[in-house]
This record gives sequence, C-alpha cells and structure tokens, in this order.
Amino acid sequence: MNASEITFRQLLTHSSGLPAWLPLFREKNEQAARSRVMQTFFSYQPNTDVIYSDLGFLLLGWAIEKMSALPLDQAVQKTVLAPLGLEHSWFRPLDENFNPLLPLPEAGAAPTGICRWRQRRLIGEVDDENSAFLKGVCGHAGMFGTAEDLSAFGSAFLAGDSFLPAAVIHEMTRSQSVSKDGLMNRGIGFQLWSPDPAVSYAPLSRQTFGHTGFTGTVLWIDPQQELIIALLTNEVYNGRFNRKIGPFRLEVIKTILEETEK
Repeated sequence: MNASEITFRQLLTHSSGLPAWLPLFREKNEQAARSRVMQTFFSYQPNTDVIYSDLGFLLLGWAIEKMSALPLDQAVQKTVLAPLGLEHSWFRPLDENFNPLLPLPEAGAAPTGICRWRQRRLIGEVDDENSAFLKGVCGHAGMFGTAEDLSAFGSAFLAGDSFLPAAVIHEMTRSQSVSKDGLMNRGIGFQLWSPDPAVSYAPLSRQTFGHTGFTGTVLWIDPQQELIIALLTNEVYNGRFNRKIGPFRLEVIKTILEETEK
C-alpha cells in the first residue's frame, strides 16, 4: 500500500487502514512520536473496514496546522469556536513537564483518572497520554468545554444554521464507510446511527449522528426530533476497566426521550 494515496476523507471516516492507537508517549521526545505516526504500518487494506484511529486524527490536526499556518488551538479558535460564540471551550496546553499552562477555570474542572505515567490524578489536563506527551493540543484529544457549549456546537449542524452550508452537512452526515460487521457506520468526522441495539443512540432516529469520547463524553444530534444530547462525564475517575458508561448513556437517552414525549 502507498501511504501517499491515503486521503483526508479516509482519515475522517476511519477507513484509511491505520491502526487504532500506538503508545507514542513512550517515545524519547515529541519529534520521535511524530515520526512514528508518519512511519506507522497499515493494519488493514484501506476502504475494507472501519477502525477508529487516533493516529488518523493526529495527522488531520497536523495537516490543519500546515494548511492554516497556525497552531491547531488557534486554528480551531478562529474557524470554529469564535464563529459559534463558544467562549467556554478550549485546549489546555501543557509545558515541558506535562503540567497545565493555564489556571483552572473559575467554575472548576472535574477530576478524571489517575495517570500511571504522570503518577497523579488529573484535573483540568487531558486524560489521553499521547495527547499529553504532545503538549495537550492534538487532533484526537485535548479539548475542554461545557455541556452548554457542546450543545451549541451540535445545534450548528441542524438544518437552517448558517455555520455550514446544508450541502456540507449532508455530506458529513451521510454514510461514507461501514465496518465489516455492519455495526459501525461513519460519516465525515461523525459516527452515524447503526442497527446495533446495545449502543446508546439506538432509541434515537436513524438520522442521528455524533461522537463519543473516551472519558465518558457524548454528543448526539437527532435532526428528525431536533434534539441535541450533550453528556460530559468523568467516568474514568473510577479507572479504565470494568466500565459501565455504555448502559449509563443508554439510560440517560431513554430518560430524555421519555421527558420530551410528556
């Protein structure tokens, strides 16, 4: 396979053939970590499966920096956060010793898990080790915000909003790649509704799209019901194993639907 033939669309739909993850934080420095991503192996033939890949989104973040001539956090601020008026969403960069450069917001920040690599419980710093190793500003992890801001971001993808043309939203939210088992359906950047009855979005309409986050976060957008569901949790506070976030998300969505039907 020729890596030069991989497209942005394949990266955005997680069909590029890249593996899901690599322990980049174990490299000797940031440049070595970047080089490892650039030289990584393909784990499957592109366009034959859907494997969620942090590496693909890292590459997209670096591509945005190159095309915009701005650091990723500044590019996101200029093109997304500022136009949408999201004043409580940001990256929290880290210094050379992986400590936050910014003070905690006045409203506080919920602590997440205990990081064995950093040897402390994390508060207001990215949970993902690879993002932390790369100073907290990455394409795959590192954003902080409020449920209100996340809901406002989701609302920008409902029909009639001026943030993106309807044709662009349609392209982002139509099926672009499907996993071999048929249970993972991807648009551009978004996960789409699928027939898997165990997932949290199962009760929502088939037009639903959104994204989940490792620490327990979720955003689902259901255009049919004009419904935005933003849930921010720190479920990894209890550790990364024996997790119960899946059933919890499902119950939250069921409860929300029950309330909207009253």
